[in-house]
Parts: sequence; C-alpha cells; structure tokens
Amino acid sequence: MNKKRILIFGVVLVALCLLVYLQFRTWKKFDWATFRNTTEHVNKLDLLAGIALTYLAYVMRAVRWRIFLKPACKTFRTRGSGFEAGALRAGFGEAAGLWT
Repeated sequence: MNKKRILIFGVVLVALCLLVYLQFRTWKKFDWATFRNTTEHVNKLDLLAGIALTYLAYVMRAVRWRIFLKPACKTFRTRGSGFEAGALRAGFGEAAGLWT
C-alpha cells in the first residue's frame, strides 16, 4: 500500500471510531423505559412485515437496475452501482417518514 492509501484508510478508520463513540455515548442517555412504554402496543407481526417489505424493495431495486444496465454491461462493469446507490443513501420517503 502506498502512503496515500494508508492515509485515507487512517482517516476513514478514525471517522468510524468517532461515530461509534458518539453513538454509544448517545445510547447511554437514551430513555429505554419510555421507549418500551411507547412501543409495547406495537404489533410485532406488522413490524416484521414492514422490515421484510423494506428489504424486498431493496432486492426489487437491484433487479430493476440489473435489467436497466444489462445493455451497458457489455461495455463497462456497472452491475452493482444502482443497488449500491440505493442502499447507501436514504430515500426521500425514509427521511420524510421521520416527521410524519
């Protein structure tokens, strides 16, 4: 590995460690009793169905991008890019759901 790659790896590693530290610090202040009281009436089956449908949407998005990029794959390698772009960022629906 050259010096530039080592530097980039170090910066990313420090950033990830900082994010993990901040997350654990936030969890120490989290009020789990209020969370349990608020979510005790939630139907577990509906919750699992929602999670399953979310991951099914990721799979369907990957299939759609594979179909869209099938002609382009003959010239350059882009098979995973559509799914990765969708999986690595939250869509507007997920962000808007936080405030509804």
